[in-house]
Amino acid sequence: MRQYFFIKKQDRLSLFIEKRRWRRKWYVAVFTLSCRKGIVMKARVKSGGLKKEMFGYRSNVPKVRLTTDRLVVRLVHDRDAWRLADYYAENKAFLKPWEPVRDDSHCYPSGWQARLSMIAEFHKQGSAFYFALLDPEEKEIIGVANFSNVVRGSFHACYLGYSIGEKWQGQGLMFEALTSAIRYMQRTQHIHRIMANYMPHNQRSGALLARLGFEKEGYAKDYLLIDGQWRDHVLTALTTPDWSAGR
Repeated sequence: MRQYFFIKKQDRLSLFIEKRRWRRKWYVAVFTLSCRKGIVMKARVKSGGLKKEMFGYRSNVPKVRLTTDRLVVRLVHDRDAWRLADYYAENKAFLKPWEPVRDDSHCYPSGWQARLSMIAEFHKQGSAFYFALLDPEEKEIIGVANFSNVVRGSFHACYLGYSIGEKWQGQGLMFEALTSAIRYMQRTQHIHRIMANYMPHNQRSGALLARLGFEKEGYAKDYLLIDGQWRDHVLTALTTPDWSAGR
């Protein structure tokens, strides 16, 4: 049986020929990783199908893709390395005052390969959910929204962090994306409490959280190490009034 796959091609094309035995089923595949320009790849499969992990997917990893009026909001995966590198490289100076110190690996696809493998494990375990905000054609990441430190048990809570590129500011896109992502976390992941914190002088972030329904719960001195300095943060949270366990 012959199957064809369409995958995007990157500037540096890496072709692999792999022959592996999986539960006594042999396959020989020719494929590419991290590609930009379009090419058609083909694979000859005997006694079974190709493992999806060959193309950056893992069978147990949730595949979440949400759509809004202007965006695609989906979980990041292994093939997003170059998109994420482009996002952080383009917005490096803009994001610097608002984020922890990041090394240069955030600006290169190679720096994201191991990081995305770890994130895929978080998705698989349900301990974190890293969303990318993309244009409708999914060519460019314009922002990120991360639900991290997911705790179940008697808490069912997580933390929310987010950023959006400089050229996309002031258009209501983050509100649009977070409305959809929060709905997913509440209804599908059954999260009861989402916590998000911001620096007092970041009035735009505070206004966004208030618009989303987050309520102020406190003020923490020297809460997070941002841009090399300990910064105070306003603590906010959003709870789900009609929460059900669902598990």
